[in-house]
Amino acid sequence: MFNDASYQFRWENLGDIEPGRPNLGNQTHVAVYRLMQFTPREVLVSNFGVENTNAPLIASGKLAGREFRRSDSHTTKPPAQP
Repeated sequence: MFNDASYQFRWENLGDIEPGRPNLGNQTHVAVYRLMQFTPREVLVSNFGVENTNAPLIASGKLAGREFRRSDSHTTKPPAQP
């Protein structure tokens, strides 16, 4: 899955959502995102323990917040609802 230890997240890695998710569109139920948060956490906790899991998850949340703030995404308005 990840082969390059020097990988650093960049906002551009998220890609163009519209062509990348033609069936989901730009709105997805929050449950999908929660699945991607809680299921890896369960696996990580069962393999590495709570303390060893929490630290990287907290650090990744901080990184996500910094990158979101640096991006233009927080300034764009959501699409109008039909």
